Amino acid sequence: MWLGVASSSWVTVMMGVAAVAMPHLNAETVLWYPANVSIARLSSTKSFTTIQLASEIICATKAAQTEWSYTFTYENSTCSLYDVKITGYGDESSLGDTRPSWTRLSDETMTSILPTPANPPTTTAVPATTTAVPVTTTAVSATTTAVPATTTAVPATTTAVPATTTAVPTTMTAVPTTMTAVPTTTTAIPTTTTTIPATCSALFEFVTDLGCVYLHHTAMNWVNAQAYCVQHGADLLVTHHFTALQQYLLPHSIHQIWVGVKSKKWLDGQNVAAGEWKSGNPDGAADDCARMKGSGGMHLLADITCDSTFLVLCQHDL
Repeated sequence: MWLGVASSSWVTVMMGVAAVAMPHLNAETVLWYPANVSIARLSSTKSFTTIQLASEIICATKAAQTEWSYTFTYENSTCSLYDVKITGYGDESSLGDTRPSWTRLSDETMTSILPTPANPPTTTAVPATTTAVPVTTTAVSATTTAVPATTTAVPATTTAVPATTTAVPTTMTAVPTTMTAVPTTTTAIPTTTTTIPATCSALFEFVTDLGCVYLHHTAMNWVNAQAYCVQHGADLLVTHHFTALQQYLLPHSIHQIWVGVKSKKWLDGQNVAAGEWKSGNPDGAADDCARMKGSGGMHLLADITCDSTFLVLCQHDL
């Protein structure tokens, strides 16, 4: 299977025989090839972003519109874009755990971005030989024979026919008009009022039971992470719905992410529940910070010194 994005003034994304068109600005064709990419390679990428999208087709279109994105994954409605360069049909299973991915690079594409060899191949032009074939034309003369025209005059005969007029009486019948009154029925339609909640600020998305959240993909220490969230009118995430947080982080199982936990308490003063800690934690100093760390597919809290660097999960209320 291959996934193609043909770019002109419109983008056509194809999987099998199904197709959907979306606007695009570039004028090049982007084909996506399947590959199994090492999770270690994906986690070490320099540029990375995630977006909640309705389908893999829309994810492919978004990746084609993102200049630095050479690879993308789509899982549980989460579209993840990476700058990882790997050729189509590549399989990195020998490097450890892999993730099914799509890459826009074929073997030919990878060859085109390699350095030009010192001794380029020599091309010898072979002249083309043309043999003229003479064309013979034979003129055929046309012969015209004049045939004299013969005209015979025929005398015209006119016979007068008298005109007869018959008066036909006109009959008019009055047809009575019948009018029937049709009663009008009026049905009252009840009015329904729906309250629309306030929207999240720029960068943030609404997640049920978590509010407005934003996962920042630049690693920094805990103090700088909190300062970054405050600059955007938020703070490090605090939740009383830990399962909702774990569900939200499922597509990011290869990442470790700072949240609002320090000195074994959430930033609102609530103690971290025993079931929220990863096995063997907390095991550090009393003033350690905590990050969400993947554990068997689900994230759990694990304490560590606050000067460690991880991704950042910010949160603000509606």
